[in-house]
Amino acid sequence: MLGPNLVYATPVWTITPVEGYSNVVSVPQAGNVLTKYLVTNQSIQPHTLVMSAIHGVQQLTTGVGVCGNPILLSGKQACTLVLQVNGSQVTNSFTDGPQLCQKGGVFQCYNPARSDQLTIVRSSRAEIKLLASPSVITLQAGYSVAQTIRITNTSLLFTAQNIQATLPAGWDVTQNASACTLLAPGMSCDLQLTAGVSTYPATTFSIQGINIQATQVEGSVVSSGAATLSLSHSTLALSVDNPGLNAALSGNPRYITIQNTGSNLANTVTYTPSTNIYFSISPLSGQGCLSSISSGNSCTLTVTPSGATPTPNGAPVILSIAATNSESPVT
Repeated sequence: MLGPNLVYATPVWTITPVEGYSNVVSVPQAGNVLTKYLVTNQSIQPHTLVMSAIHGVQQLTTGVGVCGNPILLSGKQACTLVLQVNGSQVTNSFTDGPQLCQKGGVFQCYNPARSDQLTIVRSSRAEIKLLASPSVITLQAGYSVAQTIRITNTSLLFTAQNIQATLPAGWDVTQNASACTLLAPGMSCDLQLTAGVSTYPATTFSIQGINIQATQVEGSVVSSGAATLSLSHSTLALSVDNPGLNAALSGNPRYITIQNTGSNLANTVTYTPSTNIYFSISPLSGQGCLSSISSGNSCTLTVTPSGATPTPNGAPVILSIAATNSESPVT
């Protein structure tokens, strides 16, 4: 005779984690964390399902495509099972379900695959740490283009949720943290800040999520004005990519550093060669020469020969570097 809660070998409905949501959930004592599973009816017959209770876990039932309670699935239909883990009710770490059973009669139940079962880890916020780059950011009042802070989840296991900046009270600065709602282990997202019309001195503020240790960033908003750029080299000689001419120098890249020597933010820095058939230009890895450069900061361009033929008679190529608010390009 079949007993209650019997788990059948071939699933009639399957339960799999939704992409972007980990089945391993880190929850602090004072926080709530969401995770999601896709429930799919693999048969052509309708089924009514109920979830077996999990201590500290609540099923949420509002939203488009979200499973109700009970879960009503027509043949081949699917819905999203949304689970909220309540940290105040979790006393230790455990693995359990979610198990979904046929409602009424002799229960027919299925769990996710063993590797996908819900694992709840009771933790402190310190177990998920964020890296913010840059850690010092200067916004320009009245400049409507957002500045970006790249946020990286340094955890190897836990997904960070609902990351946002806690800006100083009264700041006329808006943020867009929509890309940082879910941040898987080792992944990065861009948090964007846009200044209004007011200026503010350098102030430290925090960036964190509901299950994340806060990281600190120093920000300021300066008045708009002209930026002043300078270059590390006014003349740069390149050896063409031809080992037959000079094997020791052939194709070696050279570097130009762009320095913001003024007191204002340099907005949207660009570099434009009079011709680009003899070399390629790219920012040095990790440096944002295509964005803005704060006062006193710099970025470096890599200039690499790309052809076997030098410029005719050594004719120079002019490289113009400018910002949208610089008085004139530097070459």
